[in-house]
Amino acid sequence: MKNVTSHTGILEIVKRMDNSLNGNPRFMLRCDGWTFCTQPDCMVAYMIENYVGKMVTVHIGTHYGRCQLKSLWKHDDVLETHERLHRKIAAEHGYYLQSGQ
Repeated sequence: MKNVTSHTGILEIVKRMDNSLNGNPRFMLRCDGWTFCTQPDCMVAYMIENYVGKMVTVHIGTHYGRCQLKSLWKHDDVLETHERLHRKIAAEHGYYLQSGQ
């Protein structure tokens, strides 16, 4: 995949595309004004409907001249992972963080 860029915004489904040759779902999506599709036979296509209408960060790039999804993160997941890491580092240094810090 070439020309990979990162975009943050609300994910929306433009249309459900025909299944891949192996019968897996494909979607045309939009985020931050960019329109792209899922790669054939990628597992994220099964989860995409859970992310619709939510704030996400997507990495998209060109593959055989088409703009395609490379990876997807829901912002809640990123923030939760960051908070968990922050708490782990604080605990290793003997600090106790209260909720919300």
